[in-house]
Amino acid sequence: MSETLKYFVVNAFTTRAFSGNPATVVMVPQNFLGDSESDAYVNYFQKLSGEVSNVETAFVLPPDQHKTDYRLRFFTKSKETTFCGHATIAAAHVLSTEFNFPSDHIYFSTKSGVVVVKCANRKQFELDLHPTLPLAVAPFDTPAGIQQVWDALLPALTSGSKAKKELPPIAPPSHPSLPPASIVYHESSMNLILVFDNVASILRVSPDSLELMDAVKKTLGSMNVHKVTITGSPKIIAQQAINSTNKNTPLIANTASVDEEQHWRKYHFVTRLFAPWIGITEDAVSGATHAILAQYWRSIPAGKRLKNKKSLLCFQPSPRGGEILINIHGERVGVAGEAVTICVGCVSSTLSKL
Repeated sequence: MSETLKYFVVNAFTTRAFSGNPATVVMVPQNFLGDSESDAYVNYFQKLSGEVSNVETAFVLPPDQHKTDYRLRFFTKSKETTFCGHATIAAAHVLSTEFNFPSDHIYFSTKSGVVVVKCANRKQFELDLHPTLPLAVAPFDTPAGIQQVWDALLPALTSGSKAKKELPPIAPPSHPSLPPASIVYHESSMNLILVFDNVASILRVSPDSLELMDAVKKTLGSMNVHKVTITGSPKIIAQQAINSTNKNTPLIANTASVDEEQHWRKYHFVTRLFAPWIGITEDAVSGATHAILAQYWRSIPAGKRLKNKKSLLCFQPSPRGGEILINIHGERVGVAGEAVTICVGCVSSTLSKL
């Protein structure tokens, strides 16, 4: 069977081309499909994802249930994933701006369940999520266990060639208002989260992928980890400095200027994410992870100033960088951002030749 499919390369969580998080969105028409769960189709989706060279590809398929508008399947270059936040935003952007989707809400069915995206004036797209809290579990549910994991992972986090060697060594967080569990785990996303108490350390991190995977395997054994996230809250750090006996405590140690310090102070938290287990050296901007972290930061004692906030402004300082607005709706979280279409193309495939 031969078919031409239209695809779009989209930068999500940005208003500027070549920043934010890139995703390819492939429109799959009804007449292309046989059994989309068959090995032939899955093989095709996987090969095409590797060919288009973006971190994540979203395939927009006809709905498989009457209460949804479309079905989404997500593939990295190496495997299928159950959900991807920025690729969902990218798909909503394409449907809204390129295909004039008539409603301001798009309902997608995914392997993680039904996901809703709110489209505001075909410009801002808000992903509606209900994240669970990450937890402190063994072996990092005791002070000794926490220290053991930090000791094992910190060298791997600065083993890459891009690590900024001029900065002092990264150290585990020590401020008393941070939670004792400075390491938590989010089971459903298989995400190991390390909580830092300074932004400089977050900026310095540059892991070697193989060393990071090896350190996690040796330290955490059978724990299923597909991602390592590092996060810190400039708002909380700044408040700690105000409350400190040393009023001159900098928000960011070893940064170049007061202007840089003020730049970070406007964000409620900053985050970086590394997922070599699924073929992603560093995620440019992760919507789903920010939803989890918004609930985490609002739940801890140090985050009491964030608890009553209706929105949180966040930044992911990856090489591409991206800004995310988190809107709080009770127990649900809206992950909002804009998107830019970079290019449009067509791809032809003959399934019998795969």
